[in-house]
Amino acid sequence: MDDILITSHDEVNIRRLKEELAKNFVIRDLGCIKYCLGIEVSQSKKGIHLSQAGYIRDVMNRFGITDCKPVRTPLDTNIKLHDAIDDSDGDELKLPYRELLGSLMYLVQGTRPDIAHAVSAISQ
Repeated sequence: MDDILITSHDEVNIRRLKEELAKNFVIRDLGCIKYCLGIEVSQSKKGIHLSQAGYIRDVMNRFGITDCKPVRTPLDTNIKLHDAIDDSDGDELKLPYRELLGSLMYLVQGTRPDIAHAVSAISQ
Protein backbone atom coordinates (compact mmCIF):
# COMPACT_ATOMS: atom_id res chain seq x y z
CA MET A 1 0.00 0.00 0.00
CA ASP A 2 1.24 3.46 -0.89
CA ASP A 3 -0.22 6.93 -0.91
CA ILE A 4 -0.13 9.36 -3.80
CA LEU A 5 -1.18 12.98 -4.16
CA ILE A 6 -2.36 14.16 -7.55
CA THR A 7 -2.41 17.89 -8.21
CA SER A 8 -3.38 19.77 -11.33
CA HIS A 9 -5.57 22.62 -12.53
CA ASP A 10 -6.92 20.26 -15.20
CA GLU A 11 -9.70 18.09 -13.75
CA VAL A 12 -9.92 16.06 -16.99
CA ASN A 13 -6.28 14.99 -16.74
CA ILE A 14 -6.72 14.08 -13.07
CA ARG A 15 -9.70 11.87 -13.95
CA ARG A 16 -7.75 10.22 -16.80
CA LEU A 17 -4.78 9.53 -14.56
CA LYS A 18 -7.01 7.95 -11.92
CA GLU A 19 -8.63 5.77 -14.57
CA GLU A 20 -5.23 4.59 -15.84
CA LEU A 21 -4.02 3.85 -12.31
CA ALA A 22 -7.22 1.92 -11.58
CA LYS A 23 -6.49 -0.39 -14.54
CA ASN A 24 -3.37 -1.71 -12.78
CA PHE A 25 -3.95 -1.03 -9.09
CA VAL A 26 -6.70 -1.08 -6.53
CA ILE A 27 -7.17 2.60 -5.74
CA ARG A 28 -9.31 4.60 -3.38
CA ASP A 29 -9.95 8.32 -3.86
CA LEU A 30 -10.00 10.04 -0.48
CA GLY A 31 -10.89 13.45 -1.93
CA CYS A 32 -9.11 16.69 -1.17
CA ILE A 33 -6.03 16.45 1.00
CA LYS A 34 -6.38 17.48 4.63
CA TYR A 35 -3.32 15.88 6.27
CA CYS A 36 -0.17 14.21 4.95
CA LEU A 37 3.16 13.36 6.62
CA GLY A 38 2.54 15.65 9.60
CA ILE A 39 1.44 18.56 7.41
CA GLU A 40 -2.09 19.92 7.70
CA VAL A 41 -3.47 21.28 4.43
CA SER A 42 -6.37 23.70 4.04
CA GLN A 43 -7.55 25.08 0.74
CA SER A 44 -9.55 28.21 -0.02
CA LYS A 45 -10.08 30.60 -2.90
CA LYS A 46 -7.04 32.54 -1.65
CA GLY A 47 -4.78 29.51 -1.98
CA ILE A 48 -3.39 26.55 -0.09
CA HIS A 49 -2.25 26.86 3.53
CA LEU A 50 0.23 24.38 5.02
CA SER A 51 0.68 24.02 8.78
CA GLN A 52 2.49 21.69 11.12
CA ALA A 53 0.90 23.00 14.32
CA GLY A 54 -0.15 19.49 15.42
CA TYR A 55 3.32 18.10 14.68
CA ILE A 56 4.89 20.96 16.65
CA ARG A 57 2.64 20.22 19.64
CA ASP A 58 3.59 16.52 19.44
CA VAL A 59 7.31 17.41 19.34
CA MET A 60 6.96 19.75 22.30
CA ASN A 61 5.12 17.09 24.32
CA ARG A 62 7.60 14.36 23.38
CA PHE A 63 10.60 16.41 24.49
CA GLY A 64 8.95 18.01 27.53
CA ILE A 65 9.21 21.58 26.30
CA THR A 66 5.55 22.61 26.41
CA ASP A 67 6.29 25.48 28.80
CA CYS A 68 8.53 27.33 26.31
CA LYS A 69 7.65 30.92 25.54
CA PRO A 70 7.06 31.87 21.89
CA VAL A 71 9.20 34.61 20.36
CA ARG A 72 8.90 36.55 17.12
CA THR A 73 12.49 35.87 15.98
CA PRO A 74 13.75 32.31 16.63
CA LEU A 75 17.42 33.33 17.10
CA ASP A 76 19.33 36.57 16.89
CA THR A 77 21.82 36.16 14.02
CA ASN A 78 24.57 37.82 16.11
CA ILE A 79 24.36 35.39 19.06
CA LYS A 80 27.12 32.77 19.36
CA LEU A 81 26.07 29.58 21.09
CA HIS A 82 28.53 27.99 23.51
CA ASP A 83 28.65 24.51 24.99
CA ALA A 84 26.02 24.26 27.70
CA ILE A 85 27.56 21.15 29.25
CA ASP A 86 30.86 20.61 31.00
CA ASP A 87 33.45 19.21 28.60
CA SER A 88 34.56 16.60 31.12
CA ASP A 89 31.29 14.64 31.15
CA GLY A 90 28.84 15.23 28.34
CA ASP A 91 26.88 12.09 29.28
CA GLU A 92 25.02 14.01 32.01
CA LEU A 93 22.79 15.67 29.43
CA LYS A 94 19.63 13.56 29.22
CA LEU A 95 18.02 15.25 26.20
CA PRO A 96 17.58 13.07 23.11
CA TYR A 97 19.40 15.80 21.18
CA ARG A 98 19.64 14.04 17.81
CA GLU A 99 15.95 13.20 17.79
CA LEU A 100 14.98 16.77 18.68
CA LEU A 101 17.29 18.17 16.01
CA GLY A 102 15.82 15.77 13.42
CA SER A 103 12.30 16.88 14.33
CA LEU A 104 13.30 20.53 13.95
CA MET A 105 14.97 19.82 10.60
CA TYR A 106 11.73 18.21 9.36
CA LEU A 107 9.88 21.40 10.32
CA VAL A 108 12.41 23.53 8.41
CA GLN A 109 11.94 21.44 5.28
CA GLY A 110 8.16 21.29 5.54
CA THR A 111 6.66 24.56 6.65
CA ARG A 112 9.08 26.52 8.84
CA PRO A 113 12.01 27.87 6.80
CA ASP A 114 12.03 30.82 9.24
CA ILE A 115 13.73 28.65 11.88
CA ALA A 116 16.46 27.37 9.53
CA HIS A 117 19.20 29.61 10.97
CA ALA A 118 18.40 28.62 14.56
CA VAL A 119 18.29 24.90 13.68
CA SER A 120 21.57 25.20 11.78
CA ALA A 121 23.19 26.95 14.76
CA ILE A 122 22.15 24.30 17.28
CA SER A 123 23.15 21.50 14.92
CA GLN A 124 26.74 22.75 14.97
